[in-house]
Amino acid sequence: MEEIVIGLSKSVVEGTLSKVKAAIEDETKLKLTVQSDLVFITGEFEMMQSFLNVADAGERIKNKAVKTWVRQLRDLAYDAEDCIELVIHLDPKPSWWRRLLILPCLPAVTLPIDDAAAEIKELKDRVEYVSQRNMRYNLIADFGSGANIKSAAVQLDLERRRLDISIPVEEAKNKGSLVIDLTELIPNTEDHPDLGVISVWGTGGDLGVASIIRKAYDDSEIRNNFQCRGWAKLTHPFNPLKILRSLLIQFCTNTSTGPPNRQGEALDADSLPRTVASEGQVIREFVNHVNTKRYLVVLEDLSTIAEWDALRIYLPDRGNGSHVIVSTQHFDVASLCVGQPHKVSEFRKFTPDHSVYVFSKEVIGAGDVGCDADDLIGRDTEKVELINQIDEVSCVISVWGIAGVGKSALVRSVYRKYLNDRTKDSRSYINAWVNVPSPFNLRELCRSLLLHMSSVPATTKQVAAAQLANLTNPIDLCRRLLSGDTRCLIVIDGLQSTQEWDNIKQALSFGKASCIILVTNELSVANHCSGRDQFVLNVKGLADDHATQLFNKELEKQHNPIVPDDMEEQTKLIVNRCGGLPKLIVSVACFLAKNVDWEATNSNFIQQLESNQELASVRSIFGWLDSYFHTCPDFLKPCIFYLSIFPPRHGIRRRRLVRRWIAEGYARDTDGNLAEVNGEDYLSRLVDHSMLATAGKAGTGTETGRQMAKCYVNDFFREYIVSRRMEEDHVFALEGRCSQTTRRTGRHLVIHGSWDRDENVFNRIDFSRLRSLTVFGDCWEPFFTSDKMRVLRVLDLEGVTEGLTDDDIKNMVKRLPRLKFLSLRGCKGISRLPESLGRLRQLETLDIRNTAISWLPDTIVKMKKLQYVRAGVKGHTSASNNATSWVSSCLSCRPVGDQAVGVEVPCGFDELTNLHTLGVIKATAAGLIELRKLSQLRKLGVSGINRKNHEELRAVVSGHGHLESLSVWLDKADKQGFNDRVLDTVDEFKRPEKLRRLKLCGHLEELPVWIQDLTKLDNLHVSKTPAQDPSLM
Repeated sequence: MEEIVIGLSKSVVEGTLSKVKAAIEDETKLKLTVQSDLVFITGEFEMMQSFLNVADAGERIKNKAVKTWVRQLRDLAYDAEDCIELVIHLDPKPSWWRRLLILPCLPAVTLPIDDAAAEIKELKDRVEYVSQRNMRYNLIADFGSGANIKSAAVQLDLERRRLDISIPVEEAKNKGSLVIDLTELIPNTEDHPDLGVISVWGTGGDLGVASIIRKAYDDSEIRNNFQCRGWAKLTHPFNPLKILRSLLIQFCTNTSTGPPNRQGEALDADSLPRTVASEGQVIREFVNHVNTKRYLVVLEDLSTIAEWDALRIYLPDRGNGSHVIVSTQHFDVASLCVGQPHKVSEFRKFTPDHSVYVFSKEVIGAGDVGCDADDLIGRDTEKVELINQIDEVSCVISVWGIAGVGKSALVRSVYRKYLNDRTKDSRSYINAWVNVPSPFNLRELCRSLLLHMSSVPATTKQVAAAQLANLTNPIDLCRRLLSGDTRCLIVIDGLQSTQEWDNIKQALSFGKASCIILVTNELSVANHCSGRDQFVLNVKGLADDHATQLFNKELEKQHNPIVPDDMEEQTKLIVNRCGGLPKLIVSVACFLAKNVDWEATNSNFIQQLESNQELASVRSIFGWLDSYFHTCPDFLKPCIFYLSIFPPRHGIRRRRLVRRWIAEGYARDTDGNLAEVNGEDYLSRLVDHSMLATAGKAGTGTETGRQMAKCYVNDFFREYIVSRRMEEDHVFALEGRCSQTTRRTGRHLVIHGSWDRDENVFNRIDFSRLRSLTVFGDCWEPFFTSDKMRVLRVLDLEGVTEGLTDDDIKNMVKRLPRLKFLSLRGCKGISRLPESLGRLRQLETLDIRNTAISWLPDTIVKMKKLQYVRAGVKGHTSASNNATSWVSSCLSCRPVGDQAVGVEVPCGFDELTNLHTLGVIKATAAGLIELRKLSQLRKLGVSGINRKNHEELRAVVSGHGHLESLSVWLDKADKQGFNDRVLDTVDEFKRPEKLRRLKLCGHLEELPVWIQDLTKLDNLHVSKTPAQDPSLM
């Protein structure tokens, strides 16, 4: 996981650079010497950032010395960012007068700028030391010249090409000799009726290959399982007819009851039927044998894939368990003959340079489980959507999702149902399912498509088969078949890149009557292939009830499964840890059916999946995950690892997570978007990849990140993230009984409700680099905050209902001056915020929803960085079902019964110009006037609107350039009602064009007519009485 370390380091360095540059630009706060030091630091970090980009692309990160240097660099970047933030947020007011008050007999007073200058000087020295350490150990010296960088890039490209073909081989070496006898790969007919293809490849030539195959070929049990057998050694020039004649002779002599002919023995041509004389007769007789009998064919010394194409057309798959064994000296031939997906096993190692490997088809158990339309569990909605899209002509449908989520099973179920429905249709059509070969080979893909094609009339396929047998280029042949007006349904499974699709699309020129379904793991590939106007389906994990149903179903299939006494409890834990992935669920169910200790599997879940050979079928999921973490954007990696903070199945409010990412510096402002917009985008990506799931209801998986109010971390991904922690504890938790012997350190501390609250253990923690403190559970202890938490950015106490007092909040403000995120949501014991709150000059997020706080302190106006303020309490009132007829006929009406009570804000609130989310606040005439100056507001919630102050609210809303969400609670005491004129009495009123969400609660007579002119409005809630939940944004 070295790439993850690099990615996290790059993200930290990038954030540090932006902070340093911001400090340099703010010259009013800096001494000249500090300016010079920061310029030097900027240059050094830019060079370090360039090195990280190079190291991420090469093999150097695997060097232990480089890894150590990268870790030191990351720590330095964190410290630099903390120091620079101190400079950025210094009080800009001059403090020179303080020096004049110092008596000569007293020591000089140290001002904040002096402390900052000293820290920056020390920081500069550390940057120099890190840079010199790199030069001493020559870590990046050979990356200095352009030629070396180009050479490294070329070598990297060659290495990646080599890895594409050698990774399976290396895995086989690491696992040892998994195949003891070739006969293991030739199962009984009833177990695997499909045509089996086995490739035997020798890395150092053909030494020993023929004898390995001969042992299986002559095995008495194998001989009895096949009705006809034949062995052909390919010679040059290649003559397919000669090979077919040789095999046909052996078919007539090597029956399942007769003695086997040895390789090299003379074969009697008289063994052929007397009617076989011409070439055409040889082919017809051969085809008759392979179509009616179970056959075993050995093709020795296959040299090219063209030779395989020419012979494979005569070796049909009749579902009777026939097998073909190929020997070759070429890796790509061995791989392509078997097709995808396949597995590689090291059979025998003769010398260090010569090993024999066996390629065989990998049985896809979980991914294709329940392929029949009636058996597929939990996919009804997706099936309907997909079938409806197939009826569209000339379309490209992309189906994407993470590995193991069941994409292929879903598409195969729809594919089969669609073909069954077409049996009564007499119109011409062509359909085929093809797996994309890896590495990508267009010729092999087209050859496979032709071999698996079916058509009406059948002569279309027969003609294509004959042309393919005559060595016609399969690409040209596919183009002629698919570019016409014949209705086509083609499924292309396993697409890995946009370049692969571009090559396929350009070469085959699909006709106007073609429907192409693409199956891929990558969203970018799906969007590229389908474009903006086509259908893209994101397949997500199964809901809990469907996952449990699938698990139980697979468990019942096993013969006499072993189940524990507490099966229901263990099943729930296991199913949750499988994360809704069908492939994982089925594999684990089959494994547990033969194992009595389910609890051991639960406690070491990821380790079992990665190390137990009985669960080898799920390794592809880990392969995809490792690949995803290597290739995903660097800015997303810290966001993913941050998820391990939250306990399993813990509901996380969407905005809580996004605001925390912003406070940590993971989501930042860019040229095109605000940090919050970027954070919402990051969260949507994680939802799309099933890393986050909707909390509170069992959905179909179609909800997007921006639509869900609450989510939770997918249990499987959480287990995976925790298992991939970096060398130091990125996230460390206190739970249960903790030992005092371990000195804990890290950047994110989590206190669980199960922890025994041992203060001695707490005092042994190193808080010097702690960035966040999160408390889960009801109880709070005063010692949870410390003066040593000097760089703490995030304090999240949401839901702490016991032990937390107003005095605790006062102490927090004193001890934690660098907080950027403070959440006291649901802390019912808090009734007021201290006046010292204004000291939190860096605070960006303040959430005091559902507390007893009714007013904000005057000093809050000093917190110029505030962007997000959530407040308000609820008071119960009776519900009413009366609503306006206009709302009933046009939009949703939700009459509910709780009244929102906003907090009072102090004068001068208009100075907080960075606010973009504010609510719920209590309306006053003066307060509403000040709101006009908050031009960046995007979400606003106001309570207590009546006939006396409605014009001020109208002025706030009128023509607002950014407002997207507005929630208004009308004054309950205003018994006269509320009508259209309240917000629409002046001709100069301008509609807020960007308004997307509007919530009106109270005694309504009629709605403003301008609502119907809001073109972007997509969410309108109206209730006769104040709404139950004032969480408007």
